[in-house]
Amino acid sequence: MKNKYLAIAIACDYEVTLIDSNFDQIKIDNQTYFINNNIILFFCGVGKVSAASSLTLLIKNFCLHGIINIGSCLGINGANALDIILGTAIQYGDVDITADSKYKINQMVSQPKYFYTSSVLNQLINQVLVDLDQPISFSKIMTIDSFVTTKNINKFNEINDQEVQAIDMEACALAQVANNFKIKFSVIKIVSDTLLNQVNNHDDFVNNIQFIAKLINKIITKFCLSNIFF
Repeated sequence: MKNKYLAIAIACDYEVTLIDSNFDQIKIDNQTYFINNNIILFFCGVGKVSAASSLTLLIKNFCLHGIINIGSCLGINGANALDIILGTAIQYGDVDITADSKYKINQMVSQPKYFYTSSVLNQLINQVLVDLDQPISFSKIMTIDSFVTTKNINKFNEINDQEVQAIDMEACALAQVANNFKIKFSVIKIVSDTLLNQVNNHDDFVNNIQFIAKLINKIITKFCLSNIFF
């Protein structure tokens, strides 16, 4: 019987720094996977297509009992820089097929509008963050294939929904793939920048990303030490 893994999906290698010394590496089909006991970490890339294709390839090659996406995000609607947000429901923010009346705004064809995260994984994540003495908030997370700024924010759908406090570029694509394959999914995002800096929120991202990478290191290390079984 194949080992069952908890997969951790991270978009970019600058969001984590501990993998070289703590994980064994396996390369399959030009994709490198990092394994520590029953944790398998992989870089899914930026954007929906990269994320979806990377996760599909992982599912093809490994047996998974859960997937957690960890990474940085833009904070909106009251979220502050370095807030830790556990996603309760994931949705797109740039989908409109409402010309077909059976679909709602931001709902993809033959998919639910919201992808709800796993209560089992959320309990695990919450316990890990409590053990690390890290406060968390809970909100919807929106995925958009754009860097959202004050100049383009009005192009996107439901951006002012006060229940959405995080915007990223991968989570909903990962959630859709996980849903298609009936695999538990959840997501943790750490706010790297917000729209409060109307001059250049990218500067905030650069200033905060090293701290975020260290925090992600701690979270992943805690997962590896937890002997997670379902």
